[in-house]
Amino acid sequence: MRNLLLFVVLLVVVIACKQDHKIVESIQLIAGQNKATVGELNVITRADTKFKNKQRDGGPSYYVVQKYKLGTLVGLVQRLTFSGALTTTKAGMLLDIKPLKVHRLFQSEQLA
Repeated sequence: MRNLLLFVVLLVVVIACKQDHKIVESIQLIAGQNKATVGELNVITRADTKFKNKQRDGGPSYYVVQKYKLGTLVGLVQRLTFSGALTTTKAGMLLDIKPLKVHRLFQSEQLA
């Protein structure tokens, strides 16, 4: 089951990044070994995100810009929110965004 899931993930990444040869080579290497650690999969997904962002027209999303402007406050609020010490309503007040959009700010990621 694990091998099937790994194969499907790798296949999706290969299809998404046909033109980036380094990513494809690393995926083929991992697929040939039939083993992938969490770190290796993380490297592949980050490279995939980076490649997709380079293909997009326009600038970064609103949440990427806000996360950059707020700096380390986002990380602190994220830790406090996930631990339960801070509600999403109060996190929204601290970050000056709507409470329903707090987790979207936590998930926003754009690699140059």
